[in-house]
Order: sequence, then structure tokens, then C-alpha cells
Amino acid sequence: MTPEEKLENWFIKPLEQLKSSRTSDSDGAFLALCGAVALYERYIVASLKAAGTKPSPVAVQTFGANDLGITGDQFNKFWGMYRHGANHAFQPKQFTSSGTRFGWEISSNYPATPEFEQRESDLFVIKLNPWTF
Repeated sequence: MTPEEKLENWFIKPLEQLKSSRTSDSDGAFLALCGAVALYERYIVASLKAAGTKPSPVAVQTFGANDLGITGDQFNKFWGMYRHGANHAFQPKQFTSSGTRFGWEISSNYPATPEFEQRESDLFVIKLNPWTF
């Protein structure tokens, strides 16, 4: 099976099936989110290696920030929240950094790339559409 066939059969088709059968009571977006961040990490690492760059944390941050159109600091916060949260706790994590709280929201109404919204003077919410990320 080619890498393209694996992607189609293991991720794209199941996610489309999950998306098409969702209801207002369904939280299938969490499965989509977990798959998306895993695939995105694989994409970053493969892209760096193809360019002859070792996929160090700094290289991953730089590539991801440029790819998503956000700053390196925003990428680190997004990646820690969504990638580490999804992989280690099966949910995005909330955290505080330098006295600022960071929360998360996912919705099919949000953009495909992370959007930082300041809700209070010390609270930012990182919004994401897991179906299109």
C-alpha cells in the first residue's frame, strides 16, 4: 500500500464517514483533532527532512509558525495545547503562562488555522476547526 493509499484508507475516508454521520450530540471532532495533529506533526517532520533540516524543536516551531501564519510563541502555545494535549491526555490542555491563561474551543465555524482571541485581560482562547485543520 502506498503512503497516499494509507492516508486515504486510514484517515481521510474514516474522518469523512465520521463527519457525515455526526449529530449535534456527537463529539467526533475530538477524533478528527487527534488525527489531524498527528498527521500535521508527520508533515512538519517530513518537510524538514526533505529540506535537509533536522526536526529539532526550534525547526518544528519555525516551520509550523510560518506554515500556519502565526508567531513562534503562538505556535508553541498552540502546539502545547492541541498536540501535546491530544497526544497525552486525549483533549486539548488549558494552561497559564506568565500570568496569562490560555483556553481552547473547537467548532466547525472556526478557521482551519489557530485563531487567538483575547477574552479578558489575562485570558486568551485558541480556537480551531478540527474538521478542516
